[in-house]
Amino acid sequence: RHFFPQNWGKNHIWKEIPNLGIVYSQCFYAENMAGKLKENYDAKFLEAIDFAFKKCQFNFVPKAEQVQAIHAVVTGNDVFVRVATGFGKSVCYVVVPYVCDYLRSESEVSSQSVFLIVSPLKALMEDQIDDIRKCGISCLKLHGELPSEQLHDVGAGKFQILICFPESLHEESVREQFLKLQKNIVCMAVDEAHCVLQW
Repeated sequence: RHFFPQNWGKNHIWKEIPNLGIVYSQCFYAENMAGKLKENYDAKFLEAIDFAFKKCQFNFVPKAEQVQAIHAVVTGNDVFVRVATGFGKSVCYVVVPYVCDYLRSESEVSSQSVFLIVSPLKALMEDQIDDIRKCGISCLKLHGELPSEQLHDVGAGKFQILICFPESLHEESVREQFLKLQKNIVCMAVDEAHCVLQW
C-alpha cells in the first residue's frame, strides 16, 4: 500500500513559457521533474502519462506524487492519497483510463478502460462531473440500472469514468452491471473518503 503524507507536493510558482503553449513551474522544476521521472519509471509508462495528459487537455507538468499514485494504481496496488485541498487529487484518477488504454493497446485493443468513482457527497457530484467533462473526459453518473444502450456505450469506450453514490453499490442490478463491465473497469476510487463513516 502507498501512502502520501499531507505535506508532500508543496505548491510551485507557475509561469508560462512563451510560444510553447505549455504552463510550467519554473524551468528548473520542469527539467528536474523530467529527469527524475526518467530515472524512476520506464519509457512506456512515461509515454502513457504523456498520452493521457494530452487527451485530458492538461497543460502542466505532473507532480511527482501524482505520477507515483498513477503508477501504483496501474501496476495493481491499493493507493491511499492524503494531500491538501487543491493539490490535484483528481488528476490521479481522471488520467488512469487513458494510461491503461495506452499500456494495454498492443494486446487488448478492444478493451476500453473505465474508472469507477464512488463519491459520498451528493452536493459535490454534479460539480465533479462538470469538472471532469471540462477536461474533455466523458463521464456518466450511475444511479440505478443503466439502460442496455448506455451499458453498451460504456463497454465500447464511450465513457471513461463512471461515478456513483455508495448506496448504488448495494443494488443487485448495479453489481450485475459491474460484472458485465469487469474487463473494462480498471480501478475504483473512493473520493472524499474522510466522509466515510462505515465501510
